[in-house]
Amino acid sequence: MLTREELLEIGVNPDNMTYPMGEMNVIVQCFGYEDGTFMNEDGEDVVIDDEHPVTEVHPDIYHPRKNRVWSCGCQGDSPSIKTEDDKKDWCAHLRDSAERLKIMAYYLSKQADEIEEFGYPKTTCYYPE
Repeated sequence: MLTREELLEIGVNPDNMTYPMGEMNVIVQCFGYEDGTFMNEDGEDVVIDDEHPVTEVHPDIYHPRKNRVWSCGCQGDSPSIKTEDDKKDWCAHLRDSAERLKIMAYYLSKQADEIEEFGYPKTTCYYPE
């Protein structure tokens, strides 16, 4: 595990790493609504506005312990962003994941350096903490 000083040195903001169990639930992608619409249950495009707000997000979350990705949108259990508390919670998870992905990138790059230098990786890239 990297110290706070080491995290800062590689560009990680430890103050954003506050999401409970974040090291075991890293968001690896999340789909947005860049064209300002979403598809309703009838397959129709709906314009996002006050009458039709976006109330959930559709991320893929990596679980290191299970070595699998949980696709929330495909499984019908997408996180809510309906309330201000939901939004605050989701933003904390996004920021936590962003920092943990930096840690994973650091370790993967370190493995590449080790393979070039020693012929094999010495560092394990498992939990980004």
